[in-house]
Amino acid sequence: MIVQNSVDVEFHQVRFSFRGVKFHLRNFRIKFRIEFRPLNYKDNSDFTC
Repeated sequence: MIVQNSVDVEFHQVRFSFRGVKFHLRNFRIKFRIEFRPLNYKDNSDFTC
């Protein structure tokens, strides 16, 4: 769980610079939930920010 979370954080930072800060913030949240739902559906409660 911790390893996957770290990987996502790194990817988020990379795309964060490529896209817009405010604009990507919203997109990042939407994609973060959709991509993490099927992967860690059971651990979704812990992943909720």
